[in-house]
Amino acid sequence: MNVKTLFSTEDDRAVSPVIGVILMVAITVILAAVIGAFVLDLGQGQEGNVNAAVSYDNSTGVATLTDMGNADGVKFEGASSTGGPLESVGATSNDLRGNNQVQVVAYQGDSSSPDNSNVVQTLKTGSTSP
Repeated sequence: MNVKTLFSTEDDRAVSPVIGVILMVAITVILAAVIGAFVLDLGQGQEGNVNAAVSYDNSTGVATLTDMGNADGVKFEGASSTGGPLESVGATSNDLRGNNQVQVVAYQGDSSSPDNSNVVQTLKTGSTSP
């Protein structure tokens, strides 16, 4: 009786190449999915922060929009009367003094219900008396 032929068959040799091919196909599919996600930009629904710049004059209490950045406009929160949102460079607010502290909020979309907004600055406005 030959022990070598009893425990060894020709079918055992094909197992290793088949497993190798399956692993290579799986790696290729996963790699293609990752590259496809980056190329097709599947994360495009995410929005960044909204930016704008406002300068404030302590002597007059007036804020002026100096840079729109990626915002559609700027509004003031915590102020009693601002004259509405600023929507163009050079636009100015009403006198903000007397409100103590006003937050400058840059927004995208409609000022009353913005799609995206961000507090870009907090103004220490003080009182109306010089």
